[in-house]
Amino acid sequence: MFRKKSNKLFLRSFLAFSNVGRGLLTSFFGLLLNYILIHFNSKEVLNSYVYFISIFGLFFNFSNWGGKFFNTKEISKSPQMSKRLISNLISSKVILLFIACFVVVFIPIQLELKFLLVALLFLKSLVPIFDSLILLRKKSQTVFACEILLSAGFLFLVFDNSNKLGSVTFLVCFIGFELVKFLYYLILFWDEISFSFSAKEAYKILKKSFSFFCVSLAGFIASKSDLYIIGILINKEVMSHYFIISSLSSICMVVYATLINTFETSIFRFNHKVFQKLETFLKSFGLVFSLLSAIGFYIVANLFYTIPIDYKFTILFFANIFLFTLLNFEMYRFTKLEKQNIVLLFLIISGIINCVFSFLFIKQLLLFGAFLANTLGVLINYLLMRFYIFKKTTYEI
Repeated sequence: MFRKKSNKLFLRSFLAFSNVGRGLLTSFFGLLLNYILIHFNSKEVLNSYVYFISIFGLFFNFSNWGGKFFNTKEISKSPQMSKRLISNLISSKVILLFIACFVVVFIPIQLELKFLLVALLFLKSLVPIFDSLILLRKKSQTVFACEILLSAGFLFLVFDNSNKLGSVTFLVCFIGFELVKFLYYLILFWDEISFSFSAKEAYKILKKSFSFFCVSLAGFIASKSDLYIIGILINKEVMSHYFIISSLSSICMVVYATLINTFETSIFRFNHKVFQKLETFLKSFGLVFSLLSAIGFYIVANLFYTIPIDYKFTILFFANIFLFTLLNFEMYRFTKLEKQNIVLLFLIISGIINCVFSFLFIKQLLLFGAFLANTLGVLINYLLMRFYIFKKTTYEI
């Protein structure tokens, strides 16, 4: 009996490690790629990559339409209906991709970049469906191992050909890497996927997930508008440096969110007492996590990327990550309460604050000003959520 329980605990621990590992792998892949580009390639390759990914981010938020968060919630509620739901989800993606591709035709970028952008949108827009299946079908271990090999292979390819890759050639290689991953996911879940296009069902999915899309879009604006504004007000090179700082911030957030996401499907089923215990634990854990993140940020930014970061920026980084850990839990609370519209309102306010302070601070304070504007936006968002819950104490989570 004890051996059976021990085996079960080991398997759950290994599953949790694999989920965390996938988040870590994605984040460290980005960090290593940035490092290779900044030290072993021309500045033009890094600047073009940041520019391309920034444009992609805008369109991906549209084609993602609520993404993994909505997918996981719906599939976990009715796992026996997953095939039909996945078919409807893919139908909705087809419509979104058609609209996105139509808009891409008219944006003022090179023709080859338009083709590459459409290709990447297609590959990445279906990944959130696969991510939900990986989590729900407990396939993280297998996927994690394969992703390590593919990521290592791509990084070696870029490093080994550092002096040969131009901007467009690098982007083609990057999309080829994403294509291989996409094909692997498709083969792994081939028996899980059923597709029969239905405009009617696609419309129902889009309508039902509209609040998730709005929250996702508002969240993107609230968290990334400082990056785009620094590109508008300063130049691509400074934008590339801030992109690296933003990536270091993102890796901390991804690692934290990945740890919590391991138990995502259970969180929505917790009763009030268990939910409160989890909140207390995560506040302490978030504090320690944020402190370690700030120390790591200072070391990595200064030593590996040679971006001059002082103690003031490090303290600001700590505050930003700790506020994110608090905000992350509130997102689960509001989702459990079906209060996506309230979350949307607060995110819009947060996004406006970020934009306003970015325009006010960036010209004088540059990188610090952009990150300060971002942190103030996160702070206001969290305070609004806590005030709402305080005023609505009758809600039982």
